[in-house]
Amino acid sequence: MTVLFSHAKKADVMLLLEGTYPYIYGGVSSWVHQMMKGLPEFTFSLVFIGSNPDQYGEMKYDIPDNVVHLEVHYLVDANQAEMVPKSRKGDAAAFKKVAELHRGFKAGKFPGRGALKGMLDVLGKRPHGVEHEDFLYSEEAWK
Repeated sequence: MTVLFSHAKKADVMLLLEGTYPYIYGGVSSWVHQMMKGLPEFTFSLVFIGSNPDQYGEMKYDIPDNVVHLEVHYLVDANQAEMVPKSRKGDAAAFKKVAELHRGFKAGKFPGRGALKGMLDVLGKRPHGVEHEDFLYSEEAWK
């Protein structure tokens, strides 16, 4: 994640922009830009999600003054592009903690601090946790 700028702690409207504004012309991007310019009384926070940085280049739009926050996330960054899939078992106990949290969300309720803490304790941990490669390639993740 890269925060390009953040001028305020909160905004009136947050927009999640998948592969569009401000890096792609036309369509949804044009609509988003026109909406923000047409509503100067509101502040906007923008979160862009794209596949990888090589596919987008420079921003295509001048960001309006009422945008108070802009951050960019790529699903595949430079380090991940070099990642080679390989078979891994995965830690069943760690994935169980992640699944407990997911079950709570699916039931329509916050699963509680214990489940959240359990998941946070295992994310990115080695050897008994869920690393990025475990999430993508392990047998436990695919279960």
